[in-house]
Amino acid sequence: MIASTIDQQIERARIASQDGRLWEAVDQYTAILADTDPQTEDANIKNARLISLKERGDLLSELGEQVAALAAYEQYYLEAGSSQHAVEALVLIGNRSRGLGQYGRSLSACQEALDLSTALNYTPGRAKALAALGGTYLLQGGVAQAASYLNQANALFEQLNDIYGQMQSNNQMGIAHATTGHLFKAIRAFEKSL
Repeated sequence: MIASTIDQQIERARIASQDGRLWEAVDQYTAILADTDPQTEDANIKNARLISLKERGDLLSELGEQVAALAAYEQYYLEAGSSQHAVEALVLIGNRSRGLGQYGRSLSACQEALDLSTALNYTPGRAKALAALGGTYLLQGGVAQAASYLNQANALFEQLNDIYGQMQSNNQMGIAHATTGHLFKAIRAFEKSL
């Protein structure tokens, strides 16, 4: 497949997604994946595949197809190698596994993302991995561990000026504080998120 054609397909998929035609966007990304070789040495095609795998997974997740989304993220991870994309894929696998109630798998993927992001000195990935670990511990009732990971994540999100990351980690911190009866701290965390 010619790179310009792939770029056009990605653009059509993005437009379909923005217009709310999510299944059409999924179909566009699926076509890209079907028409390209996962073993390619062409950097442009490899990048297009990674974009397609991630975006397809995000769309499937949004459409409620959690198992299919997880499969897309796992393929994203397999094709990413040991790169920043692999960190992103592992965080997505961790988050999706948590959503499916697979807490052990979630913790394992998030810890692997944390280790890889540390080795790569990839701070955004480290922040996302810490936040994902915190979210999983929070759902399991490990509030102290959740708070520790979320505080670390929030500090990195602040350092990166990642407003969305700060909002998410502060919301989860608010839940953690509320769960333990620290209502004043919970209110402060929710206000900070706002």
